[in-house]
Amino acid sequence: VCLLFAWAQSADAAQLRFGYPARVPAGRAIPLPIEIVDDAGQVDRNYWSRTVAWELRQADSEVVVDSGQVVLTNGRGCGLLPPLAPGAYSIHLASPDFAELVNHFEVVPGDYQTVSGVLSGADLHWGADARWIRVTGEIEIPAESELVIEPGTFVLMEDAAGWVVRGGVKAMGTPAAPIVVDALEQSMPWAQIYHMSNSRGAYRNFWIRGGGDVPKIFHAQGSAFYLVNSDIVFDQCVFFELAGKGMDGNYARVQVLDTLFQQCASAGELRRGTCHFRGCHFLDTWPASHDADYDGLYLVGPAEQRVTSCVFARCSDDGLDTFTSSVLVRDTVFYDIADKALSINTGVTLINCLVFRNRLGVVQKGSKGELPRKNPTLAAMHCTIAGCDIGYDLRNQNYDGMEIETVEEIINSIIWDCTQPIVNSYRAQNLYIRNSAFPAGTYKMTEGPGNIQSDPLLTPDETFRLEPDSPCVGAGLGGQDMGWLGFGRGVGDSVWGVY
Repeated sequence: VCLLFAWAQSADAAQLRFGYPARVPAGRAIPLPIEIVDDAGQVDRNYWSRTVAWELRQADSEVVVDSGQVVLTNGRGCGLLPPLAPGAYSIHLASPDFAELVNHFEVVPGDYQTVSGVLSGADLHWGADARWIRVTGEIEIPAESELVIEPGTFVLMEDAAGWVVRGGVKAMGTPAAPIVVDALEQSMPWAQIYHMSNSRGAYRNFWIRGGGDVPKIFHAQGSAFYLVNSDIVFDQCVFFELAGKGMDGNYARVQVLDTLFQQCASAGELRRGTCHFRGCHFLDTWPASHDADYDGLYLVGPAEQRVTSCVFARCSDDGLDTFTSSVLVRDTVFYDIADKALSINTGVTLINCLVFRNRLGVVQKGSKGELPRKNPTLAAMHCTIAGCDIGYDLRNQNYDGMEIETVEEIINSIIWDCTQPIVNSYRAQNLYIRNSAFPAGTYKMTEGPGNIQSDPLLTPDETFRLEPDSPCVGAGLGGQDMGWLGFGRGVGDSVWGVY
């Protein structure tokens, strides 16, 4: 199975890029991920919102079978094409910013290799004979074995089917031939891929839909992946329309690179291990309910974590909840978050972040009593917070009402157009602000050197950059501009620590 890969170039060298399998099983709704990429092939996050229209046509008659739209958020988004009867089709994409793209594909009856139980021999190599895979019940990859999945393989999971991985999984799709894992019956989601202690997994160009229909382990829903003391890499993957979260983890070592999480309960909840999310999009989490909060991402320490070059948008609770983790958040944007853009319980460093149009910007608070008591420390450099009800909500009291000592340092940053720029809920004592722009009357605004109280003159669009005559130009520490400096270009090559 191969996939037709297409792109169109705009005047500024950015390209619209999408792919669709050249052969797909009949009766399957298949995700349609679309990206805008720059001249280096990296997702271009400077395109804040673009709508791409698609038409599905019969190849021989050009009769339009179906049509729809995909909204791209900062250069990335996913739609869903409907199930089709066998035949030849073409898909046409159109956007005002780019030329029309066309891919041709064939829908054929499925020829499946059925697998179940403990895998061995030929059952540990999927897609080598161009057949698709049907998983019945629970399969197990033994400790000394490795499951290899060829590019372009479709894996269809029966109701409640799942994987238990004691050895390894090597699922290395390509941009032209991703690996697709979905439910066999669209209305019957499947269970979970469970990586047990000392297992490993490398998932690249891996599209997953319909998983996570298991009881919750942590505080919100089950998950499509459960990672325990394992070494896992996800690169250029798509988690779309899940029955729960993307992943739960406990003591795992996880890298998630250039990956889209959309219409999931949450991207995941990782505890006590290490993780790096780089170049990822966290979009459209489930609507909030009375018994669960669907954060974009939830991290629990004490290990250090990193979130870099990411986009959090339209999350129904918090964008990023760091709980007891020490987290570096860099080159990342948060907007249209229903509750807190960032919820901080321990040491967090924010560098070059943009936080806008949320209910709360950055909320700093202490740990619950049953966890190790840690005093939150916040360092924010080159950050812009705008259009929030509260910009910074700083507290020196934890969930149990105990007073704790906190330290907050804000440098070369901007807070503007917030109903309350800084709320000092419980008399935070160690707040240092310097070379930053805040409205007049902001708490402790005048105490640091280099602060200004005049309008920073931010651009009127969603880029929140400085106008040429802004008083913040060159007014930061070291002669730098204040506030968010814009998106970096590219996220670099993947680091493959597993293989």
